[in-house]
Amino acid sequence: MNPSMNLRHEANRTDLVKQLLYFDEEFSEELSRTSVGTAEKHKLMALSERYCGEINRLLGQGDQGEATSGKVLIGSRATIRYTDDGSEETYTLVLPNSSNIDDGHISFLSPLGMNLLMRELNEEVSVMSPAGAYTVKVVEIA
Repeated sequence: MNPSMNLRHEANRTDLVKQLLYFDEEFSEELSRTSVGTAEKHKLMALSERYCGEINRLLGQGDQGEATSGKVLIGSRATIRYTDDGSEETYTLVLPNSSNIDDGHISFLSPLGMNLLMRELNEEVSVMSPAGAYTVKVVEIA
């Protein structure tokens, strides 16, 4: 691995470790502040467990190359296509304290973020938001 690849790989690993720390130390508190119902909280807890399992798997790959999963992770930039009109938008999935819709950074706890987390390329997802239901397709993950 060349030096620049190694630095990028280490930065990715550091970000993944920070995400695990967030889920270990802050996620429960963050979840208690959200205004979702009990069933939604259980869904989020299950999603967080799957997500942490994926992060641990990626970290376990060691120095076998840049950690990628082919899934939308926190820190991923995902381009989505709305199935109703074919328009596309690109968002970066972030932790709640880093969200800024003007910069295209959405929290993984937002309705769209929750439904994008752990999705794969070409996967369609239905989203229930305060504005109503809609369906999107993941067309690019970077």
